[in-house]
Amino acid sequence: MITHDVVDGFIPDLLFFVKGRMKMLYETWAMAIETADAESLASVHHDDFQMVFHSTGSVMTKADMLTADALGWIASMKSEKQRCIYENDDIMVVHNFV
Repeated sequence: MITHDVVDGFIPDLLFFVKGRMKMLYETWAMAIETADAESLASVHHDDFQMVFHSTGSVMTKADMLTADALGWIASMKSEKQRCIYENDDIMVVHNFV
């Protein structure tokens, strides 16, 4: 389980210690996506999270992502060329082909 302190709705420190080294949120997020674990996904996404599908303009929120149907889709999806475009203390931008 991934745990962290939340202050005023924000995660103040996006670095996690794993096996003696610091790990950025992207690595933790990628593992949560790969395993489609609802608890892990919920812990790494802010309540204001939005996933925008640029092919359709559809938006998926954190609540949408944690439904049984969405978790099934996440578990079955094949992601290619996944990468973190940008990450800081306020935002993480990820791009991939599904």
